Amino acid sequence: MQLKLTPLFALITLLSTTPALSYRVTTTGYSNTVACQGAALVCFNHNANTCCWMPVGYGFSVKYTGMPRGSTGQGYRNKNSCYRDRSRLFTVYSDGTKCWSSGGFSRASWLKWNLPHPTTFMRIEGAGKESMAGCDVVEPDVFRYHLPDGGMRAIKIPKAKGSAQEVVDLHAAGDYEALEEYEEHNGEHKEHEGEHEENYEY
Repeated sequence: MQLKLTPLFALITLLSTTPALSYRVTTTGYSNTVACQGAALVCFNHNANTCCWMPVGYGFSVKYTGMPRGSTGQGYRNKNSCYRDRSRLFTVYSDGTKCWSSGGFSRASWLKWNLPHPTTFMRIEGAGKESMAGCDVVEPDVFRYHLPDGGMRAIKIPKAKGSAQEVVDLHAAGDYEALEEYEEHNGEHKEHEGEHEENYEY
């Protein structure tokens, strides 16, 4: 007797035999309300279904870099919405790089991205959850800001909880001497059409 494979059975077979995938996406939250430019907080190597928290003043514009084809980027106003994937402030659909701006009317303080269904429900290497119902939480790794002379600098944010807020508070107060004490993030800056373009290695 010849066995016929139903679409559902074929999908289950594919998911059970496909090795775990690992995609790394960089998520950047800006204080700029109309463009993905200027002072920013960066979550590097951001796993799927991981909520990246943005301190006060950041998340008015958001950029996703390195998104796999068919994936989505989401923004939320609070942790509970991000954790449960409810009441999205925005959703972007893309592969590669995508920017969202609020125009100053709202702020996405919690950010994440997801793989297209049904891959979303597979075990993602490095992620702490297997579905969209719940997510791990991370804080930004890097802060990028303009210096008084017009140059741009990137610094590493300590891993201690709340460090990102401390860093942006120093920047808001104009305390550049205190910011100089932080370790610089290794990245390259190059001029592009009159603007600073960050070309960081990650």
